[in-house]
Amino acid sequence: MKRDLDLIRLLLLEIEKQDEAFSSEALDVPGYDSRQIAYHIGLLKDAGFIDATSDKHLPGGHRTFTIWAITFAGHDYLDAVRHSKVWQRVKDGAKQAGVSLTVALVKGLAEKIAAQLVGIAA
Repeated sequence: MKRDLDLIRLLLLEIEKQDEAFSSEALDVPGYDSRQIAYHIGLLKDAGFIDATSDKHLPGGHRTFTIWAITFAGHDYLDAVRHSKVWQRVKDGAKQAGVSLTVALVKGLAEKIAAQLVGIAA
């Protein structure tokens, strides 16, 4: 399955709304199925963006997780990409340049764009 940075951003925004641990099965992101969501929760866990435990494997090969919290690194990434204007400019810039984006590159670009928007030379 291909990594979807839009879904990663949306999942972090949804997880941030939670006040206590919850099952990944409770996440519903329009346009994405449970397999895609589970796969990307695993990526977020592997990247150190969320604190989560794997609960079980379901038919079809995907896992469920108990999600405990967003980590410090996850909050930093989310804060960089939170604003829709910043996020769109990051995606537009990558598309125009014809490049694939890594998480580190997305964060760096988002921080630079945000700095420009608030009038700080970056």
